[in-house]
Amino acid sequence: YLDEYKNDSSFYYFVKAEKLFKKINKTERLDDIYLNKAFIYIYESDYSNCITSASKALLSIDNNETGSQRKRYDSYNLIAVSSNELKNYDRAIEYHQKALDVAQSYLVNNKSNLVANSQNNLGVVYQNVNNHKKAIFFFKNALAQKNLLTQSPSLYAMLVDNLAYSKFKIGDNKDLP
Repeated sequence: YLDEYKNDSSFYYFVKAEKLFKKINKTERLDDIYLNKAFIYIYESDYSNCITSASKALLSIDNNETGSQRKRYDSYNLIAVSSNELKNYDRAIEYHQKALDVAQSYLVNNKSNLVANSQNNLGVVYQNVNNHKKAIFFFKNALAQKNLLTQSPSLYAMLVDNLAYSKFKIGDNKDLP
């Protein structure tokens, strides 16, 4: 249901699975459930519950010896994006930085894309607080990631657009069409 964007059905079954896993003491799978619920919350623009569920995922990952660094990245990123939407910019920066640290420090799939994604997200937060020079710094660093255009053309396009907007906002028309 999650892959088909049927959020109500997905959520229903994740809640059932959560209860079942708790009942049979199968807590090593709860991180997946909490993380998936967090994704549903963010899809539905329920940012407070997204933060709560992603935080539970982090706790579950921390308590699980086989916790995945990709899950940790996703949890940090969801907390950060939700915090940005709730205009809690300091928290958004803190958690985007944590996500960036995970992406840079661990062997995760699509490492350069995750690094670029986190740098883009940091840039967006800095745009929101009108610190366009710092935003430009992050957008340029993200665009410097190897093979970004071929591996993630939509992220590349977003970065080019965000960079142009921040340059426009500070009156830097150099290299703009």
